[in-house]
Amino acid sequence: MNIFKHLLLQIFVIAMLCSCGKEGYDFGNEDNGQKPSADLGAVEFSVSTDYTIRTKAPGADLNLNPDNFSFAIFNEGGVMVNNWQSFSQIKGQSVKLNQGAYTAQAWYGDSTAIGFDAVYFVGRTRFQVEKLKTTQGVTVTCRQGNAKVAVVWGDTIRSEYPDYSAVVKRVGTEQTMSFAKDETRAGYVQAGNINLEVSMTDVSGNTRTYVHETPIPVAAQDSLTLRVDCRKQGSTDGYVVISYNLDTTTTDKPQQITIPAFLVSKPAPELMNQGFDENNTIEFWEGDVSNPVMVMIKAQAFIDSCRVSLASPFVEVAFPDSIDIVHDSENAVRLQNVCGIKWDDQLQNKRYAAIDLTEFARNLRVVGSGVASESTTFTVSVVDKRGKKSGKTTYTLVAKRPVLSLNNVPEYDMWATKAYIELVTDVENLSLFKFEYLVNNIPNEANAALVAENGNVKRYEITGLAPGTSYIFRANYCNGLYYTNTVSVVTEAAQQLANGNMDTWSNTEWTTYGLQKIYHYYPGVSASDKSWSTRNSLTMEGVNGGTSSGTTNQVVAYRWNSCTIPTADAVSGSAAEIRTMALSTKSVAGTSVGSGAFWAQKNVEEFMKSNGKVYAGYLYTGTADVTSGSPVPAAAGISHPSRPLSVSFSYKYMPFNGDKFKVYAKVYDSNGSVIASTQEFVSGDAKGTYTEYTMDFTYSDSSKKASSIMVFFQSGTNETSDYVQFVDGSYDANPWSLDTFVGSILRVDNIVLNY
Repeated sequence: MNIFKHLLLQIFVIAMLCSCGKEGYDFGNEDNGQKPSADLGAVEFSVSTDYTIRTKAPGADLNLNPDNFSFAIFNEGGVMVNNWQSFSQIKGQSVKLNQGAYTAQAWYGDSTAIGFDAVYFVGRTRFQVEKLKTTQGVTVTCRQGNAKVAVVWGDTIRSEYPDYSAVVKRVGTEQTMSFAKDETRAGYVQAGNINLEVSMTDVSGNTRTYVHETPIPVAAQDSLTLRVDCRKQGSTDGYVVISYNLDTTTTDKPQQITIPAFLVSKPAPELMNQGFDENNTIEFWEGDVSNPVMVMIKAQAFIDSCRVSLASPFVEVAFPDSIDIVHDSENAVRLQNVCGIKWDDQLQNKRYAAIDLTEFARNLRVVGSGVASESTTFTVSVVDKRGKKSGKTTYTLVAKRPVLSLNNVPEYDMWATKAYIELVTDVENLSLFKFEYLVNNIPNEANAALVAENGNVKRYEITGLAPGTSYIFRANYCNGLYYTNTVSVVTEAAQQLANGNMDTWSNTEWTTYGLQKIYHYYPGVSASDKSWSTRNSLTMEGVNGGTSSGTTNQVVAYRWNSCTIPTADAVSGSAAEIRTMALSTKSVAGTSVGSGAFWAQKNVEEFMKSNGKVYAGYLYTGTADVTSGSPVPAAAGISHPSRPLSVSFSYKYMPFNGDKFKVYAKVYDSNGSVIASTQEFVSGDAKGTYTEYTMDFTYSDSSKKASSIMVFFQSGTNETSDYVQFVDGSYDANPWSLDTFVGSILRVDNIVLNY
């Protein structure tokens, strides 16, 4: 089994190495560790070949066209930044690259291959790209990257033996190269250690195999000639001595290795397997066959016949009880075409062969009604050319019908742009499933990711859905082999916050003492029609109903003001200006603060320190402002049946005396319990231009639907007189341009919920 795992690995590596061509070229990108494109330079390349090998003999039998070589560029970290299937795609052109150090590599062939046509050439050159400069003359010279091996037969062997052959094997792999008696070509093998196996058949038809177990080292650019001959050690004993003359790269004088070769009795053919258990059985869900399922044959004396028998309820075509797939070509072809069972061509000339049952197993079905599984048997027996038999081995393939269904989707698993759907299945290979949604009965593949498993229940997250939309989901198993039941669902609406752009404001005009005017502001259509609330009702409490006698307008500004007001300094339209302010708790008059033009500023400031109260400005989702009787916002905020993933907003901040603003958001269920919240965003960093910020919601209970939401902004976290300052007003507008005591100012615009 390990033999064929290595073969498959070699095939995979070769495929990866040979699949490096692409049309055109690019300049490198950040995914490949490149710098920004402003640092571009250019390089012109050429590729040449050097056929000199280390035995000082030129490789005159090679004439490779460098234009056909594969070409790639690697950055200093060893990451491939570009590659071309053939150098001709960029020959004579300038390749643009970011400045830095690179390595160019050109190659021809496969470094891991072995065979007569498996020559491998490779070359690497380091070069430097300079910014805005073109580097010319970067030449990659390619030399032979593997070793050349030839077998030459001596006169004694050629005259006394009617048949003989040799097998060169690369140590550490199962790769071999066979030299028949008439073979004159040299082959190529990956550098490393090799072993040699020689077989000779005498005039009586007896075959002897001689194995040289001591590894022979070969390096890249070596040309190794193995000269094989024999001589009788005595007149009757029949022992044979094989002499090897090794022309290596490390000496000008050939080495001679003499090995006494004993008569080797070839074992009977051996059957091995891949994909089956120790009982030669494999069980799988219908269609779930991702790894190779194979029967392997090892016959030292070559395969003469290979008989197979097939018994399967799935195969309706009649076959003979036993088919010799070596000699019965008609039924062998039918077995391949009908069942998809594959094997090596010319089995009769093989020592090692494989019967591939992978495609056949992948197509096996449970055909019985109400049956959970059904078995197929495949029996193999091999006879070699010396008449030795492997014996019959029966392999059992058990196809099982999978359990497939979708659970009903509870309403809480449907979000605005995603859904959670549970697949119930006993299939372990979940890559065989894809989720689909039907539109007019036409399936569309959904973007699904496995997020949790609980036994046979697999929980998937389906993303990329449209809010407030009906969907019909199902799971597709093995490209339509089976479908689950369908489930009908509706996504949540992606509800936004009303007046989140802060463009709608209203106010109430109040008459104050001295018949002056001051305004109570509302972020909404009116005091009774709004979804955002403030602290303005508290800071304006008691101002209405003034008479013709009383204080001046200046007194009004000191006693009452709206902490949260509209501002034209916005991203667009209007924004909310949330201010920390100090307001007097007593009447302010000349008798209490002195005389002069609207009293002396110093006296007013001293008065405010003794008789003022500082209020941080609020803006929050709600329908009622806080008041002296209810100083805390209603926790649940406003009605909101959707569950956002985050909240974004744009803000400016002008802090005073190191103060910090605060923002947070929470989502509540119908019982008023918090099911999601953001972290509190607290910052004292000044922002002179609008800056966008996003806060992610963390859901503590995803099984609860949303009922309401609170989004809260606060201009400052300190409410003492040290955190406000006197602002000299102009007295010609109302209210914020009058003399006031203002601290930190937070401006907020474009509050958006993201789903």
